[in-house]
Amino acid sequence: MDTEFILEVQNGNWGIAAAGLAVICGFYLAHEGIALRVWGWGWRDRLTQGMRNAVAIGTASAGVSIRSVAAYLWRFGGGEIKDLSQTWILIGGIIAVIGFLCIIREISKPLYGNGPWIWTLATMAIFTATVVGFRVF
Repeated sequence: MDTEFILEVQNGNWGIAAAGLAVICGFYLAHEGIALRVWGWGWRDRLTQGMRNAVAIGTASAGVSIRSVAAYLWRFGGGEIKDLSQTWILIGGIIAVIGFLCIIREISKPLYGNGPWIWTLATMAIFTATVVGFRVF
């Protein structure tokens, strides 16, 4: 089977699944926010753990969806790698990384504090700087 076709189908499915999860998280947040009367001044302090997890998961899912749909549309259109919309890939990637860092923070903070997400962010920064450094020089 054609590897590019497999990538195209996977990106399409990831985009659909991630968008679905982001929408479900949005509906959950809306429902819980209304039921618990969370929205209003100082709303962030009144979010439950489940709501904070839904924000983090929804953010990561939205970013993955944006990135995957951009890659799918590029491949569906028969584009070459040089034609890939770097803007949408970058935006989706940044949103997804923020979401994943939030997930790590929400899951690990009660037991391990802020260390896990800070170390993950630091490792990503070192990796990025190293890869960019080797590519530039």
